[in-house]
Amino acid sequence: MSPATGTIDDVIEKLTAVIHECRRIESPIGYFAALYRRITIAVKQAIAARQFDDNERMERIDVTFASRYLDALEQYRSGAQPTMPWAIAFRAARYSSPLVFQHLLLGVNAHVNLDLGIAVAEVCPGTALAGVRNDFFRLNALLGGQVDTVRRELSEICFLLRWTALLGRPEDRLVSLAVDLGRDHAWGIAQRLAAASPAEQPAVIQQAEAEAARLANDIRSPGLLLGLLFRLIRLTERGTVARKIDFLVARGPAAH
Repeated sequence: MSPATGTIDDVIEKLTAVIHECRRIESPIGYFAALYRRITIAVKQAIAARQFDDNERMERIDVTFASRYLDALEQYRSGAQPTMPWAIAFRAARYSSPLVFQHLLLGVNAHVNLDLGIAVAEVCPGTALAGVRNDFFRLNALLGGQVDTVRRELSEICFLLRWTALLGRPEDRLVSLAVDLGRDHAWGIAQRLAAASPAEQPAVIQQAEAEAARLANDIRSPGLLLGLLFRLIRLTERGTVARKIDFLVARGPAAH
């Protein structure tokens, strides 16, 4: 494993290109790309404000982290096989039934519950991992904050989401699978990779991939009652795919 090269501005540019293409072809894959662009811009702003213990290292982590998503998307588009959780996320875009929020959580799950720990271990291998712990959890807090913000915003294009609080926010179970669980889970993956020999690392990644795929299936098909609720909510989502992508982009921070 070796870190990716480039800058955080390169990542934002590539994500912008993905968003434009998804908007053009009306692909729900653009929902997560729009969220991820927001997260990346927020990380860039935090780096510029020197909010991490090692801001240059955080940029390397961010670029390596993003490369795993961009590589998975390219594999899927070319007909190759991406990792299992990404395959589930991308294939969900073929169907009209998932909520925008489900698409977002499928992407978050694949990226946090698999990619994040691998990316951190690539940039900070072995004993170097311990020194990045504080920044790792700062990054996770930033990511989780963006997901919570977008969840609130989505009620503007799907009015039934405003009323799920009356039911105890049943969608919180999926948020926990994709985000809350991911904070500790991703760090655990990084720790296992840091402690493993190069020959042992593929088995660690394979196990993490299988776990993230299982969570992806839970998000995609959350059970009878929650599934029926989501189908009802889906009927109230307003706008075309392109308009929903535009909504997610417009509510995010500017890239400059």
